[in-house]
Amino acid sequence: MIKKGLEGAMIKYLSLLFIPLFLFSFLNKELAIPAEENLLYDTDGDKIFQNLNYLLTSEEEIPVIVLLNEAPSDALLSQLEGKVGSFPIRYRYQIIPGFSGILRRDQILKLAKEEVVSHIEYDCPVSAFLGTASSWFGVTKARNDFGVDGDRDGNRSSYSKNDIVITILDTGIDIGHYDLDGGKVIGWKDFINGRTTPYDDNGHGTHCASIAAGEGQANANYKGVAYASALVGVKVLNSAGSGSLSTIVAGVDWVVQNKATYNIKVLSISLGTSGSSNGQDALSLACNNAVDNGIVVVVAAGNSGPNRYTIGSPAAAEKVITVGAMADCGEKGFYLASFSSRGPTADGRIKPDISAPGVNITAAKKGTKNQYVTYSGTSMATPFIAGVCALMLDANPNLTPTQVKNILSNTAQDWGPSGKDVDHGFGRNQAYEAIKSAGGYTGTGPAVPGHAYAAEYLGGSGRTDIWQVNVNSTSYPIAITLIMPNWSSTSNPDFDLYLYNPSGSLVARSEGTTRQEVIAYTPTTTGNYRIYVKSYAGAGDYFFDLSCANATSLTLIQDQDATERENSNQMTSETKPVLSLKVSGIEKREASFIFYLDRKERFTVCFYDGIGRLITSAAGEGKKGENRLTVNLPAIGKGVYFYRFATERNSFTGKVVVAP
Repeated sequence: MIKKGLEGAMIKYLSLLFIPLFLFSFLNKELAIPAEENLLYDTDGDKIFQNLNYLLTSEEEIPVIVLLNEAPSDALLSQLEGKVGSFPIRYRYQIIPGFSGILRRDQILKLAKEEVVSHIEYDCPVSAFLGTASSWFGVTKARNDFGVDGDRDGNRSSYSKNDIVITILDTGIDIGHYDLDGGKVIGWKDFINGRTTPYDDNGHGTHCASIAAGEGQANANYKGVAYASALVGVKVLNSAGSGSLSTIVAGVDWVVQNKATYNIKVLSISLGTSGSSNGQDALSLACNNAVDNGIVVVVAAGNSGPNRYTIGSPAAAEKVITVGAMADCGEKGFYLASFSSRGPTADGRIKPDISAPGVNITAAKKGTKNQYVTYSGTSMATPFIAGVCALMLDANPNLTPTQVKNILSNTAQDWGPSGKDVDHGFGRNQAYEAIKSAGGYTGTGPAVPGHAYAAEYLGGSGRTDIWQVNVNSTSYPIAITLIMPNWSSTSNPDFDLYLYNPSGSLVARSEGTTRQEVIAYTPTTTGNYRIYVKSYAGAGDYFFDLSCANATSLTLIQDQDATERENSNQMTSETKPVLSLKVSGIEKREASFIFYLDRKERFTVCFYDGIGRLITSAAGEGKKGENRLTVNLPAIGKGVYFYRFATERNSFTGKVVVAP
């Protein structure tokens, strides 16, 4: 069902549905957690991160980062070396209490037993995460309506620390490109080769810098988001676009230590580790501390989607703005990029925080004066949001990093299940609304396609749901992002997506085997389009976000599971339990059962969320005849929920779609 269900004190009555018991055996399986070598945290209390434990199989020296409970003074380091043996130190940090070095297995094991050591982690490799977006996401109109561009010193022909300053932590910045020359880069640090003049021997950093603040001098169509902002470049990745975790931490440390020198307001980080982090690794902690020091830190979610638990470091840092990638209407509609990494974090927090344009983004090409190149990735979405943050600070320089993050979150268009979710974060960035809110302005954002959210369930292979939407304009594309939240393998479940035009012709399809399906289509005629969601294999929930003209006209016209269950259900009203779900305000829900037994018998009731995790349960002994039971539920958001009612002889399973 779509946007229908329980509001206020309304009571929704549901027939209890019979579904085979193996369904809940499947639903109660949590999705696979990443393998040990991908876990960026300590799981067994030995103070050694699991990805490092995985490597402790030989006596080879291993690069590590050691977090301490106090600052790494000369005396303390000498004391530790006296206990475990000498080792080379690469970086000693100020932003976090720790250091990086190269240690043997026996030294790591001994060091972990020292009380002053908080944890030891692998200094793992880090890599970069590899139009029309500014218009569709509201940047262009906001610049025109509100007069913001990043220039704070009143001189468009020069750059200084008095402008809004964005730092790009990456492969470098090519100041030979017309969009990045003229003194735009006011600060520079090279951790790779030690050069004193800005350069980029890879191109990734130049592309990101151009997205955030490129002047658009070579081509106004590719003007950066905050094109009048000044830049600081910090090179922490080599010519191949890779580097070490310890060097990245050193780069963040340098940014904080030089914040006042260059008046750095925003830090853009389009790089990170693979795997799953709980946000307590050295780089995540360093980024949190940068936020505490007054810098808005914007980080790429990563390109390991659409599977869950793919948020690494520093994307897992609690205080940063973690950015996922979407397409814009220039790429056939708003839809979530399949590659965009998904939460939750290893400790269960919801990331990313927001989604922004990261599909086919064109920006400056390194090694050229006036050429451009097109890339896709959360790397591209990140400097876009960094630029939006710069415009927000241009509108209101007094905003704190927390206020900037809150405004971005509160002004996003909600996608996916209600509120923040592990796929979209708070939803699609609306730059116009964020900048308007930051500056206290008034105005109306750009015209964009409509949006609708829908959620349902398919009970097994071959089942099909049919949805219909009345597209009343061909001005906007039709884009559909379908996600299977309880997906666990290529066939468990595997749902496919089809789009038919008003004449009944198939015009687009998506038949992948991952957790997400996407359709992006440019309509040539108006009328009723039909969306088919079909199970190729398996059973489970699905939800989708629709972006098109008149999207709110979306309706479910065939629910095959409901039809078949209704036709095949031979239970009488005397033996079939009835559930009513009552909503009492926002914070409390009650599930009330009325059921009949032909004898005295024990029963159980269990409630599950959309991926089969138990929410609450109740049990008791029923009497012969009518029985009534009320189960108090914790606060639950919009989505699909399941319940299982079981006696000693029978069991019944049903679902409810909640849309507050």
